[in-house]
Amino acid sequence: MPKQQQAEKEVPIQVMVPSHIHKQVALMGVKNGESIRTVVLRGLKAIGVDIPDNQLIDRRGRRRP
Repeated sequence: MPKQQQAEKEVPIQVMVPSHIHKQVALMGVKNGESIRTVVLRGLKAIGVDIPDNQLIDRRGRRRP
């Protein structure tokens, strides 16, 4: 597999935010059917961080209703 296509190791990133911001981000995720991770990555991409579109895919398993 070419080096560019290999899965890059993921590492945790953690920030402290006020609870009302966490709630807003979580609600955005629920509204759009996305994880908080995806919402945050979209925000980082919007401010210019180089994030390939394939990294924005929700990796969670789907829950049964």
